[in-house]
Amino acid sequence: MSARDLTLLLALKDRTPYTFRWMAYHNFIRLPFRVFVADGGADECVPAALSERAGFPNLDFEYVRYPYDATCAQYYAKLADALERIHTPFVALADNDDLFVVKGLQQSIEFLASHPDYSACGGQCAVFWIHPDQADADADVLYGPRIEWKCSLERTSLTDDTASARLLRLPRRTAHAVFYHVRRTEDLRRELRLIRDAAPQ
Repeated sequence: MSARDLTLLLALKDRTPYTFRWMAYHNFIRLPFRVFVADGGADECVPAALSERAGFPNLDFEYVRYPYDATCAQYYAKLADALERIHTPFVALADNDDLFVVKGLQQSIEFLASHPDYSACGGQCAVFWIHPDQADADADVLYGPRIEWKCSLERTSLTDDTASARLLRLPRRTAHAVFYHVRRTEDLRRELRLIRDAAPQ
C-alpha cells in the first residue's frame, strides 16, 4: 500500500480562514495523499483561491464547488457525490479545523490493508484550543502563541463481537470513526448513498 491509496475528503462550509490554514499546513508538510475538496459554502474567495493549484503546489488536490449546504440533505448529497468521484481504496473525512499526522494515516492504511475484517482505523485525536490573550482583541485566533488546553481522545477500539454492542459503545467516545479515521472507500460510499436517499431533515 502507498500514499496513493488514500484520499482525504475535505468537506467545506465556509469558515474560510480555517480552510486556508488547512491547505497551507498540508501544503507545507507536503502531504503525500490526495485531497478532494467538496465546497458547500458561500464564500466566493474559496473557489477563487482553490480553483487553481498554483497557490498550494505541494498538494495533489481536486476542488469541486457544490450548491450551498442549506440543509442536512444537501450536505449528505454532497458527500455522496464526492465519494462517487474518489477512486482510491481508502478515504478519510476531514473538517477544515482539524489537521492530520501523516505517519498515523500511513499506519492506518497498512492496518486496514492487512486486516480485511476491519472497516476503519484511526489513532488518538489530540485536541487543543488556541485562545488570544484576553487583553488583545486583535490577537490571531488561528495562529495564537498560547495553547490553553489539550488532551488525547480515542483510547479504546470498537471491537465488540456484535454490531449492536459496537453501536452502544460509540456514543461514549468523544469522537467517532466516521470522521478522521481511514475508511474503506466502498463502505463509506455505500453508507452515504443510503443516507442521501433517506434525505434526512
